[in-house]
Amino acid sequence: MRPIKLVLSAFGPYASKIELDLSKLGENGVYLITGDTGAGKTTIFDAITFALFGKPSGDIRDVKTLRSEYAKEEIETYVELDFVYHDEEYHIYRRPEYTYSHVQKNGEVKQRSKAADAYLILPNGERIVKPTEVTKQVEQLLGMKRDQFRQIAMIAQGSFLEILNADTKERGKLFEKVFMTSKYSVLMDRLNQMTKESYLALNDAKLRLQQIISDVRVPEILQEQYAQTLETFAMDDIQPVYDLLDEIIASSKESTEKLQKQKAQVQN
Repeated sequence: MRPIKLVLSAFGPYASKIELDLSKLGENGVYLITGDTGAGKTTIFDAITFALFGKPSGDIRDVKTLRSEYAKEEIETYVELDFVYHDEEYHIYRRPEYTYSHVQKNGEVKQRSKAADAYLILPNGERIVKPTEVTKQVEQLLGMKRDQFRQIAMIAQGSFLEILNADTKERGKLFEKVFMTSKYSVLMDRLNQMTKESYLALNDAKLRLQQIISDVRVPEILQEQYAQTLETFAMDDIQPVYDLLDEIIASSKESTEKLQKQKAQVQN
């Protein structure tokens, strides 16, 4: 996400409307905002984050206090942001809920209020309205919520170590959301489950095969060889067992044929 234009009207310390042409910062994707304490650096962060997610970048300021205390009554408080994402341009307008002083004709001062409002214009011209719907659309578009955005996309003074100091589990969840790798986590979990199921099935097959082998009646001539084969029995190499069983079957068949001949001779 690359911001290209930011408009602030009666927002924070700015009593009137100002426009910032952020396209002059270039397309490298990393920008440094510097200035003296109180110069308005954090206000720029607040404005961009508020435009996108409906809340400022920090947790100290309430949305209702975003209006400049120096603004004249007729100047509306709002933020506009133009940004490019995946080579497509988006436009956001967002106004916070706020109160302002209204001087009546008789000189009496009364407090009036403005309701929150927002709209998002998509690259195809479609217009998304209502603050909650705009926020939802932005979260889906960027693949992150406000807390994740301010940790990764905008690192304000005093909080640049937040993501570096996050524990492994928290950082993993953060990166998973940002890079949209949750589908691979689901696949990995499924493969792990399939591996466990295959292992259990293999172990069950081994037990059944061992039971079958132990029930085999082995001719005396093959008993020693049979015992040696069972000692080295392994599921990943059962061919020797198959070969030995073939010998046992052939030997049993030969013995059966001899007995049948002997029986026939006796009967005759």
